[in-house]
Amino acid sequence: MTQIEVRLKQHTPLIHFQYEQCGATLRATEVKPMLDRFLLYKLGLKNGAKGLAEDIRKNGEETAKANKWLVGKGEHPALNYKMRITPNSEPIITQIEQRFPCFFGNMGDETEEKKFSYVKAGLIMTLSFSTPKAKEKESIPADLLEWINKDDKIAEFFFRYNFGTRGSKGFGSFYIDETDNLYVPPEEVYKKLKGYRFFVNSAEYEKLFSDIELFYKFMREGINYRHMNFYCKPLIWWYCRDVLNGNWEKKAIKRELLHLHLKDDSNNNFRDYYDVRDLFGLSSSESWLKYKTTITKQVNDIDRMASPIFFKPILNAKRFVIYMSVNTGIKAVGLDKLKAARQIEINAKRERIKLDIPQNFSMPKFLKYFFDEECAFEELVEDKNRGTTPYGTLKRIFDTIRSERAELLRNKQL
Repeated sequence: MTQIEVRLKQHTPLIHFQYEQCGATLRATEVKPMLDRFLLYKLGLKNGAKGLAEDIRKNGEETAKANKWLVGKGEHPALNYKMRITPNSEPIITQIEQRFPCFFGNMGDETEEKKFSYVKAGLIMTLSFSTPKAKEKESIPADLLEWINKDDKIAEFFFRYNFGTRGSKGFGSFYIDETDNLYVPPEEVYKKLKGYRFFVNSAEYEKLFSDIELFYKFMREGINYRHMNFYCKPLIWWYCRDVLNGNWEKKAIKRELLHLHLKDDSNNNFRDYYDVRDLFGLSSSESWLKYKTTITKQVNDIDRMASPIFFKPILNAKRFVIYMSVNTGIKAVGLDKLKAARQIEINAKRERIKLDIPQNFSMPKFLKYFFDEECAFEELVEDKNRGTTPYGTLKRIFDTIRSERAELLRNKQL
């Protein structure tokens, strides 16, 4: 039996639904399937496989099966090692406040309550590999443990993944501890993946997630804070108009389903409407409280899709560094599969419409359009919003990301 031991440090609280259990923290039953999927995806990429993430993983599975790296006879895509995760101290369990930024899951009587779990002293993840018998050694083309240990795979895995509920928004962020031999500075992984980053000059979780929530709204749905006299359209609205040459689905819903008279209704060509907000993550329904209705959505063979935008907060001294990237090969349903469905059905008040999902949309190109090309924050937000807190926060994040990307470009890392 050979082992890999990895010391992990927790950077943000894990939203846990079994908080009453002893040792309610990161679970091997959650981590191992995710690590297996990641490793099989990496193996497929090494083979030169292309196409959908699912196809690349299947290629990796075939190689792993040929290498005898899978459990049993290879009938299930599970790599042949065991995982154990042990907290170094008892998890701290705390109540989640109502309407905590980026999380609203405890609102409502029928919702299963969740609480924050945090292990201050960190955790130990142990991967155990069976040593092949002498007669079997020659029949195994490569060593699984050796392959996993190469090329900083475990560091990249924990950089790309968070765990538990709302992981894509930054909850449940763990990374290799600085004292571990496998530690790779997150900045190095960030440069390798050519991602995005900004900073929050605070170690307070509520401030961290408030900034993430505000910035995500700025990208996906827009912001309307009447109590602060702050309003702005989202980046996807600008992108839909200026790059996709169309209108977004909110306008189609209001006009075709809710039969509202719109002031800005210059384009009456219904075929030019696209469903674009769901490119950031598909949910089957959403409440439109202002109009006292619920909008439901249906896509062939897809119920939900996690957001391809991923936030990885790392606590560095007394401030958070937030790395942002586009994740691929992680969830069973990805953006490629949503686009392959081509259309989405939207229902409200016993009426329905079908809208196209833009086939030429690319999340990396969307981000590059705003953060790599000539695009000033002042062009996206009206002047009347200046002087408000949201304006200052968004401008700081927007300008920081652009500055960091420019630095990568100057160093020829883009």
